[in-house]
Amino acid sequence: LNAQDFAKIGTKWTYNDLNYFTGKYVPVYYEVTGKKEIKGKSCNIIEKKDYKGKLKYNEFFYQQESKVYFYHENLDTFFLLFDFDAKVDDTLDIGLNYPSLSKNEAEVKVVIDSIGNEIFCDTIFKVWYIRLLDSYNYSFDNKVIEKIGFMTSFHPRFGLDDSAEGNLRCYSNNDISCSFYDFDCDAIVEELSAFQTFKDESFELYPNPAKDVININYSGGQDIKAVLTFKDIIGKVILKKEVLMKKNNPINIDVSSYKTGLYFVSLEDEEGSLIKTLKLVINHNK
Repeated sequence: LNAQDFAKIGTKWTYNDLNYFTGKYVPVYYEVTGKKEIKGKSCNIIEKKDYKGKLKYNEFFYQQESKVYFYHENLDTFFLLFDFDAKVDDTLDIGLNYPSLSKNEAEVKVVIDSIGNEIFCDTIFKVWYIRLLDSYNYSFDNKVIEKIGFMTSFHPRFGLDDSAEGNLRCYSNNDISCSFYDFDCDAIVEELSAFQTFKDESFELYPNPAKDVININYSGGQDIKAVLTFKDIIGKVILKKEVLMKKNNPINIDVSSYKTGLYFVSLEDEEGSLIKTLKLVINHNK
């Protein structure tokens, strides 16, 4: 992936922000609006605005091949945001945008644990699953999505827990527009507990529990060539086959010969990256 795909002019992210005066969650907006040269680098200007549309401050990024760097104004230096060509087991020194940190404190090492695919907005995105190399007593963003970036906040961040504050509400560029919650991007909401789970409704398995035949329906926008795998509770593969998933054209699988129990149904793309895993209960006793 070329990093130029990450933050083109017109790209917009909307995150949740907790208003401590009202106790409500409001939107905060980031939008790429133009260019500015900083320290000899041609940077994208990203305006951060509050829920009333008032400009809070500007952020600055530049992109070099697969890498995206951001400007830390207090430290007057650039840090790596992410390398979109990182491989499994790679270690990256990425920056934190907290204003009070020293240069040494503003960099943390992360390891690429795995790489897969997830579906958002009827589009398959490459996803990097990361972890901190050193242990901390805080949660940390553990997912980076191509073009979109971090899901928990615009910059990687620590948190005292896995609360929804900061979670990405909406993302759009010139090609796609995504909503990750069941409320409007601009909504002011009392709580997020009812909306903690990001939308992921592209695949549906039914009936579940089942005893004879199951159907797997795909409601995404583009056809997917995938490898379908059934595993039992101890991880033994009992079925593996290639399938072509077409929108609202469910595939049928005969499970009448499988024993009663819990199974895991996974779909992988042609390169072996996981797209989706579904739990299936087979019950011949009902």
